[in-house]
Order: sequence, then C-alpha cells, then structure tokens
Amino acid sequence: MTIISDDLGDGGSSNSAIELFSIQPHLSGEVDPSAEDKAGTRNIKQVCELVGINLVDHIIIGHGRYASFADLHEL
Repeated sequence: MTIISDDLGDGGSSNSAIELFSIQPHLSGEVDPSAEDKAGTRNIKQVCELVGINLVDHIIIGHGRYASFADLHEL
C-alpha cells in the first residue's frame, strides 16, 4: 500500500484539515476487500485518528473496477 502526500502542512494550525485517500491496486483484478485488506484499513484508520488525520476512503482498484471502503461502510 502506498501513501502519497504533497503537503501535510504543519499539523499545528487549528484551521488546517488533513485528509487521506488510500488507493491500493490489486493486480489480480479482484476488488472485493479481503480480510487482510480490512485489517490493514482498520490499522491505517487507527493511526490516522491518533495523529489527527481523517481517512476519507481506501479504494481498491483492478482491471477497470474498484471497491470503496467508504461506499461499503467499512470505515
């Protein structure tokens, strides 16, 4: 899983909001989240909450299809 950020800001500003979208390619093309995908996403969400980042979505992509954890109510 790769997390890309151009600018997370200083983290100390009360008017700055930090949000994260996580995108994970599944080379197999299967986009249904596995138990490992769900556990990993829970871990990412917990870490984000600890440091004040809002995990907006984790999206699995493969062969022109996708699965959104937000759409699946898995966040």
